[in-house]
Amino acid sequence: MTRRVALINMPFANAERPSLALGTLKALARESGWLADVHNFNLRFARRIGTKAYAFLCGTSVTTKEQTRRVTVSMDHLIGEWLFAQFFYGMNETRVAEYAEFLFMQSDFSTHLRDAILEIRFEVATFVAECFSSVDWSAYAAVGFTSTFEQTMASLCLAREVKARLPHVKIIFGGANCEGVMGQALARNFPFLDLVCTGEADLAFPRLLHELHSDGEWWRVPGFVARAPHGSTGGRPRGTRATRECARSRDATRLRGRARR
Repeated sequence: MTRRVALINMPFANAERPSLALGTLKALARESGWLADVHNFNLRFARRIGTKAYAFLCGTSVTTKEQTRRVTVSMDHLIGEWLFAQFFYGMNETRVAEYAEFLFMQSDFSTHLRDAILEIRFEVATFVAECFSSVDWSAYAAVGFTSTFEQTMASLCLAREVKARLPHVKIIFGGANCEGVMGQALARNFPFLDLVCTGEADLAFPRLLHELHSDGEWWRVPGFVARAPHGSTGGRPRGTRATRECARSRDATRLRGRARR
């Protein structure tokens, strides 16, 4: 198996700071003898819709021409998730109207600002297509997505495209949005996800890479909820005895390596 993995940072990750999680996983992959490429597609979307608009959707307050005071997107609005859900599930003008009414009632956005936000949904399909066409996904044994705050729907959109075209590539999800039962629900509801890390990926990721390279039972790696080759989901989430044993084993391996130096 090719020892190369892609690590994906989708909207709406902050465009001004890199992903610490993906940087850590890239280093762990290198330690395990794998090549890892980080693709910051959040920056691509920021360029597409404009850096100011992107920063606003990430929570930066702005002052519009119609409003003298500054306005800020609330996490309660889930605008980023809603925009990509329109591509994932298909647009429905009735639902768009309902969401527009929700924004009008739940925020102090002007009509112009609200309409500008809703228009961004038309950029998503082209963006997802560009993300897919810009990378040779066949070069990877696995593609991992980090999901924190409003990155889940954008990640699902691209993950579905990759899996549909290249079913042999393992799709991995992780991050704060995959913690515990949230990760179990993702694995259960989206069959194109092969593995969802429900805890600390830096403990389980090296073990997973080893199992993938050796054609081992990757779906049994502690810390992941996995879709086994026969299609069912299984595995033990974080906090289990198996996960702690995995951590102790990794620490012992590092100590042995240092002792040889």
